[in-house]
Amino acid sequence: MKKHSFRIIIFTAFFLIVCMGIFFCFYPLKRPLISVVMPVYNRPDLLPRSIESILSQTFPDFEFIIVDDGSDAKTKEVLRRYAQKDSRIRLIQNPINRGIAYSRQRGLEAARGKYVAIMDSDDWSVPERLEKSIAFMSDYPEIDAMSGGIQYFSKDFSPSQHIPNKRKYSVSFVPGFYEIELMFYNIFPNVAALFKRDFVLQNHIRYNTAFISAEDYDFWQQIIMNGGKLGSISDTLVFARAHSSNSEAYYNAMTTNSIKIHQNMISRFFVPQKNELKFEYSLMEKCHILYKIKNSNSKNPQIPQVYIDNRYETICPFDLENTYYLINPLYRWEDFLEQIGPNLWKRKNSPDTGKIVKVGEDKIDVFWTKYPKETFFRLENGIWTFVPEGRTIKLKHPYWSADFIISDTHSYGCRTDVKTECAHVQTLSDGSLKLKWINPAWDVEIFKKIDETTYEFTD
Repeated sequence: MKKHSFRIIIFTAFFLIVCMGIFFCFYPLKRPLISVVMPVYNRPDLLPRSIESILSQTFPDFEFIIVDDGSDAKTKEVLRRYAQKDSRIRLIQNPINRGIAYSRQRGLEAARGKYVAIMDSDDWSVPERLEKSIAFMSDYPEIDAMSGGIQYFSKDFSPSQHIPNKRKYSVSFVPGFYEIELMFYNIFPNVAALFKRDFVLQNHIRYNTAFISAEDYDFWQQIIMNGGKLGSISDTLVFARAHSSNSEAYYNAMTTNSIKIHQNMISRFFVPQKNELKFEYSLMEKCHILYKIKNSNSKNPQIPQVYIDNRYETICPFDLENTYYLINPLYRWEDFLEQIGPNLWKRKNSPDTGKIVKVGEDKIDVFWTKYPKETFFRLENGIWTFVPEGRTIKLKHPYWSADFIISDTHSYGCRTDVKTECAHVQTLSDGSLKLKWINPAWDVEIFKKIDETTYEFTD
């Protein structure tokens, strides 16, 4: 009897083991929602900070694919320790150094998540990065790839510099913006990006392993040319290390590859001449190409015409052949100027007229008929902004400290260290300054008054 019972127990145990094996073969473990892919090559000193920033995410449903691109022994040891420490890490080894594009592609092929997030091994992701990214993608299901704000740092960066942002996120794009701008510049922040894995696989989008640089630019180009939509949020998602330590061949390839990408994207509309293909475009060159794209697309649509029309009307002049300097909104009164005679300009929808004197490549003086002279600086996006006359104060921010010229009316001001950062200013009841930055990537910020000339950022 005992022998019979023992046989039943053995048979039952064997049966359960077989069933469990069948179950796990046909019903694999739950896939993570996000696959974070990070290539690594010889960064043992910077790696711990980067890895910890992913492992410390407030959104836990991810796998962390690290592709070791033939690193040295010290780097391999750091990776081995972390892989043993956290089961979410999947370590992939390239036997020899194959380059960034090959490693990104290998990580993409290994990814199992619905979304793929990009991470670089010398950067630091804020704890809320994945949580905010998923929230945005859930709210905007038509978007195929998204990114967010980045802040650059030097070697002495500490994660303690990050000020947690508890809000959900802030949208910072308009439809069609990236589809147009990526024809001319790689403005999509790769290091903070996340994209839909299925869209990439279904459209056979791959990293070009022949590219030693600009492989990210080529990747976003493929997404757009396959009908993908890109979006972004203004919240800082990544602190990125600023450096110029790559080889000369790397930077030369970036120029060559970028020109190839420009050619691919522009060629959908017309065959560009050799002199129309450049690494960087002046605003006039860009408007010249946009004008040709605008006409071609109206006859043979490749993308929604409204994308091109809106962008052209925003950044390009009324008289493309005869004007160069004043072609964008002037943020003193947020209006356009149009030329009505030899060096005589008129504000749109206003009787104000004035003459223009070029002071520098990106600086002009406008001498009004009835009002005092005003000075404008051209921003990096081509828009001209008014620099007020007034008193200089000091603004202290966790990430920067700068002099700020605030107008006599206290309604407007500009940082003096960078020409791109101006803001509408409101003085609050306690003397603090509320700054609504013109740059849409910047938040509305409040600076508390410390003394008559110093104001400090308050969250």
